[in-house]
Amino acid sequence: MKAVCYAPFLRQFITYAAHYFPPPIDRRSKLLALSRHLRSRIRISELVVEKKSRSQGHPVRLELLSCQHSLPAILREPSNHRRFFSILRGNSTNISTAARQDHSSMCALLLSAVESRVRIPFFVGNNMKTLIDFVTPLFPGLALLLASSPGFAASAPEKLSPEAKQWWADISAIADDSTEGRQTGSRGYLRAADYVISRFKAEGLKPAGVDGYLQPIGFEQQIVDQSASSAYLTSADGTVASLHVGEDMIIAAGGGPRPAHVEAPLVFVGYGLHLPERGHDDFAGVDLKGKIAVVLSGGPADIAGTIKANARFTRAELLGQMGAIGFISLTTPNQTEIPWVRQKVLARQPGMYLADPDLRNTPDGFFAASVDAEKADLLFKGSGHTFAELCAIADSSGNLPQVTIPQQLRATISASHEHLSSPNLVAMLAGSDPRLASEFIAISAHLDHLGVAAPADGGQIFSGAMDDASGVAAVLDIAHRMKKAVHRPRRSILFVIFTAEEKGLLGSHYYAMRSTVPKGSIVAELNYDMPLPLWPLKSVLAQGDGESTLGADARAVAHDSGLTLIADPLPDRNSFIRTDQFSFVREGIPSLAFKFGFAKDTPEFQIEHEWRATRYHSPNDNLQQPGVLKNEAVKLDAFVAGIALRVANADARPEWLPTSIFRK
Repeated sequence: MKAVCYAPFLRQFITYAAHYFPPPIDRRSKLLALSRHLRSRIRISELVVEKKSRSQGHPVRLELLSCQHSLPAILREPSNHRRFFSILRGNSTNISTAARQDHSSMCALLLSAVESRVRIPFFVGNNMKTLIDFVTPLFPGLALLLASSPGFAASAPEKLSPEAKQWWADISAIADDSTEGRQTGSRGYLRAADYVISRFKAEGLKPAGVDGYLQPIGFEQQIVDQSASSAYLTSADGTVASLHVGEDMIIAAGGGPRPAHVEAPLVFVGYGLHLPERGHDDFAGVDLKGKIAVVLSGGPADIAGTIKANARFTRAELLGQMGAIGFISLTTPNQTEIPWVRQKVLARQPGMYLADPDLRNTPDGFFAASVDAEKADLLFKGSGHTFAELCAIADSSGNLPQVTIPQQLRATISASHEHLSSPNLVAMLAGSDPRLASEFIAISAHLDHLGVAAPADGGQIFSGAMDDASGVAAVLDIAHRMKKAVHRPRRSILFVIFTAEEKGLLGSHYYAMRSTVPKGSIVAELNYDMPLPLWPLKSVLAQGDGESTLGADARAVAHDSGLTLIADPLPDRNSFIRTDQFSFVREGIPSLAFKFGFAKDTPEFQIEHEWRATRYHSPNDNLQQPGVLKNEAVKLDAFVAGIALRVANADARPEWLPTSIFRK
């Protein structure tokens, strides 16, 4: 048997141990340093297991042989992960001996086991006991943590509830290879849509689209040929530097049609936030007419994340109104969510915008691009400032200095266009109260994902199991719970499955603007987008809970469910404006979006970070990924269903809080 080790697993183990069972400070720093080392420098080793007869009491022997596979290469084969997890559940007499030594010796052994040629005998156990016996002498009390940790799941199969079985069956159908990654408007998307409609019918839900369950939408697809495009920077002294498009710079394909050519001065506008009512305006006194704005990620810490996110959402439209012809976005390395090497692959994806120009937010012919952090200093040449200096300030949410960029950008953009159609899916459960049944609670998720990678990138399928087949399965689970309830809700419930979320919330934007029910009749919107059930559900991130009375409803249901609501630990990640509920927020409808809660500097935070770095928007978000807690996932469904019923049965409809900027 062959298996390949999963370096983030070792780093996760060390992070768990150092956080919950801290050794002395000097050794803690060594642990955390090793954790960073495992991520940034590790070379993966191939594991060769020599099986022997266990009936004769012989141990299974494990040999680690050096090889040249890098972590990204290993992550492309998820089946390796489970094998390695199984091996790690075994016991080792050598490691048990080392466990009697200090923490740093143990970590050194773990590292050498991955980087060197070593032989370690393992007794492969059938349950967690062997692993717990192995780690307990090293970190007293860690056994309790391991018993509940998704990263160290027990060998025995998880016994699933009926709800969890159906939830996973729905994900398995939606994220199956036959749906080909569910690219908006593709045959794979339509296959997945047919499955969802069959489930609507099975649950006895009424059609609520414009054509049965369907609400067709027209789109313009735009593909930017990055390799055929070009970009150059010209300094004040006439020096010309090339930005290799597709490598150093990525030209965005979504939002609206790109221009064929741009040539304009660059102007740095800090965080690019126009919030004069909050005492912060990066555009004040800046002449943007005919220029390209350069913006940096982040923002002042004393301004709420939802407010900053909303300002970022409207930025392109505002820049266009101020005369700018485009903008370049820069992200600090510490705030980067998807590594640049993967962003380059995703840049070859088709972008889209709504065919109806009245529904677009970005001006036609507006330039939009991002630049690799390693090349960002080219933009600031001659400014007297370095990108590293500005990143340090942004990462601490400090006040960015005024920076004059003596550079001009000249770019040529090669793009192709195609018209296509793709539907939202809408079903309804009629309310029981004659007075309130004409009002609706919308419960939603998005069905689309990223399709199939180009042949040059391996042709792999972006299955989108967690993003967002899991959300669609959750909506179907909630529909089932409500349909079988003893008492139907007083208000009607809409179950809306959006298209083109990955293209910029286009399907939900279209629905919020052109709903299939009378305008003003939707009183609340509850959205699922990648809830990530990767650890036990103890807290919930309900984005938007501080904006409307829905927050009080969510807290009441959480209290009854033994849960807590948690604030967004990464407000500058813009999650509030990256989920479909925001389309309804913009139309004045109180809304919430739900995820498993996690706080900074916790193991859950690390798990979420690792998942996004290795699986988010990659072929690794598939049905084979380990660590998905199915029974925990449907607990969140029960919580959201509780909120929906509470709101649906209330006499009064939800309202915006007086302090909310979204109150209309």
